[in-house]
Amino acid sequence: MDSEEPPNVRVACSGDIDEVVRLMHDAAAWMSAKGTPAWDVARIDRTFAETFVLRSELLVASCSDGIVGCCTLSAEDPEFWPDALKGEAAYLHKLAVRRTHAGRGVSSALIEACRHAARTQGAPSCGSTATRTCVAYTSGSDSPTSTLSIPAGIQPSSQNA
Repeated sequence: MDSEEPPNVRVACSGDIDEVVRLMHDAAAWMSAKGTPAWDVARIDRTFAETFVLRSELLVASCSDGIVGCCTLSAEDPEFWPDALKGEAAYLHKLAVRRTHAGRGVSSALIEACRHAARTQGAPSCGSTATRTCVAYTSGSDSPTSTLSIPAGIQPSSQNA
């Protein structure tokens, strides 16, 4: 990806599934190697991705190099936010960026697309389930070095994604 080429963010299709699963596995391995394992890789397979594709809840960022980033965006998250009402927020999970494209605006493009989709669907906020990922996602960096102010009354569960 040329540093000037912005990624194109779109809803994933069935033809993207294998590449997305590989990307998520690579991201999980990278996080684990850095000492911050976040995902149960055994749960990230074709069936996992297909579920989100069928609900149009899997977004991909692509460029001339193919898919360089992805995330899920859901209108509800009963596993981590069981008391939240459907539609009162949008839940971004599994944000992954191909390491060769880190620092090139892929995360920012995905997050902005999620914010736009959340607003379009009437959700007043876009949240993440783990403070560690909230910080990384909102800071625009590859490491959680910034702080995040979570609005009063919004508390993620203690479980990790």
